[in-house]
Amino acid sequence: MLRKVTECQIPLSLALLEYSNTPIAAIGLSPSQMLLLHHLKSKIPTHSDLLKPHSHSEVPARLRARQDSQKYYFDRSSKSLPDLCPGQSV
Repeated sequence: MLRKVTECQIPLSLALLEYSNTPIAAIGLSPSQMLLLHHLKSKIPTHSDLLKPHSHSEVPARLRARQDSQKYYFDRSSKSLPDLCPGQSV
């Protein structure tokens, strides 16, 4: 993103604004929606309903499901380490 900002002469603040309005694929909500409960107004035309606050009570459940999925795939290839004894070099 920083490379594009410098190449295209776009203000960094606009790039960060669009980044915070971009939804996270697994959750379906953007960081601004999770923090402020609505989209931030940007240069891209947005429907006025998206700028009003909405309750997103399902966000914690979506985050938990995403974390559980990541844990499942990580645990498939992880191994338990042998126990260490006092004085043993590590």
